[in-house]
Amino acid sequence: MDSGPIAQFLELTYLDPAVPLTSELSHKIEAKAHAVIATAFRTLAMSCEMNIPSPRAQEDFRRTREASLGHQLEDLLDLNTEEQA
Repeated sequence: MDSGPIAQFLELTYLDPAVPLTSELSHKIEAKAHAVIATAFRTLAMSCEMNIPSPRAQEDFRRTREASLGHQLEDLLDLNTEEQA
């Protein structure tokens, strides 16, 4: 997102009147939003991609992703687990 660098540029360029465009709360909200969006996107992308590659590539994809995640790819589709909340 470019909003942070844009806000910094505006604060440094137009000093008078000083208008704080960021705060500790906005940084926390942004960090939480990034984490939630990244998790949701990773879950969606991996669950959609696991059946696309050739059988040989699919074996490698599954092996490496499951090792990285610590569970089977099908668990990403189980919306009832506590981890997905």
